[in-house]
Amino acid sequence: MRFLVQAIGVYCTTAILGWTTAGARADQPEFPYTAYVSIDDAYVRSGAGKRYYPTDKLVRGDAVEVYRQDPGGWLAIRPPRKSFSWVPADVLQPTKNHLAIVAGDRVASHVGSRLNESRGVVQVRLERGEEVEIVAAEPLTINGQQELWCKIAPPSGEFRWIYGRFVDRIRPPPVVPSIAVEPLAPATPATAKPFVAPSDNAGANSDAFDSNLMAVDLALSAAVVQEMATWRFDDLERRAERVLDRAQTSDERNRARQLLDRIANFEDIKRRSDAIAGLDTGVDRRRLQLTAMTTAPAAPAWSNGVALTGAASRYDAVGKLTTVRSLRPHAPPFALLDANHEPIAFVTPMPGVDLRPLLGHQVGVSGQRGYMPEFKKAHITAMLAEPLDGSDVIMALRDQMRR
Repeated sequence: MRFLVQAIGVYCTTAILGWTTAGARADQPEFPYTAYVSIDDAYVRSGAGKRYYPTDKLVRGDAVEVYRQDPGGWLAIRPPRKSFSWVPADVLQPTKNHLAIVAGDRVASHVGSRLNESRGVVQVRLERGEEVEIVAAEPLTINGQQELWCKIAPPSGEFRWIYGRFVDRIRPPPVVPSIAVEPLAPATPATAKPFVAPSDNAGANSDAFDSNLMAVDLALSAAVVQEMATWRFDDLERRAERVLDRAQTSDERNRARQLLDRIANFEDIKRRSDAIAGLDTGVDRRRLQLTAMTTAPAAPAWSNGVALTGAASRYDAVGKLTTVRSLRPHAPPFALLDANHEPIAFVTPMPGVDLRPLLGHQVGVSGQRGYMPEFKKAHITAMLAEPLDGSDVIMALRDQMRR
């Protein structure tokens, strides 16, 4: 009888424990899973706790991929888009396509921040031969000395952390802004106005304006695809002014003024080219054709007085692209910065060359090279600009830091 009671007790205990364990497994989420930020601003941090520096800030509705949960309520998530880590450039051997091989043993990967300069947290150590992706390269001041470091894509096993109360498994509904509706004013009898038929000449005048404007625009396009030395805009400017004089609506006047502004921009490029054509700058002033951009120039490219070597030498100048804010009319809109954030060269893009997507990146620029004596800096009319590969970035910045 005692044995039977014990057996029943053991069975009941086992059943209860089994049910409890199964229930706990049912309550626990399976990792990884997707969750959504449920507040307007949620800091992502370099570790599980507020004592760790923030690396990013997410907004309501942003999705995160959760890999584990800390007992304190913090969630380890996949690093958000544009996250990065820091590694010294000396321990990387760039290969191609922005990739590099780790050339050291147990190299610390320092968690980077998009919000501040912090980089003290190390979660992962890279092994020799491991491949990483180079995002950018920048000089950092370490213990009073300037060193070249690389931003890399966060390596495998490196997380960012967000507080669990800031996310939810269910995507929050979008916030619909409230619209204030003013009460309607009491209706007042409207004064009847006679219907005025449009003039028979109105349509003809509009058609003539469009035709004249298009003719000048086409002539401008045909002129600027020729060699810059042949550019002449006096006649086109007079024709555009006549089109403006004959404009009859605000829309027509705006379109005509825009055309005059385009002509003025090309005139400014031509004026700069003529002004620097006779200066003895000691550098190559070749006029690169877009079809010949893949071949390296005979003369070396320079970066603030330092000859560039390797793949970077195929450009007229390399550096971090930034915008220029100047009160001077017709100032170059862009500049290339060196490792010390000083301008290497000023850049004016040729028509059709859009540099804005490259802002903040290390780029190589090729084109017509000139000189701005008032700043004692080079000026490049850019025909080509492209982001540098990892090896190009490191080599160019090392060249700049040697000067």
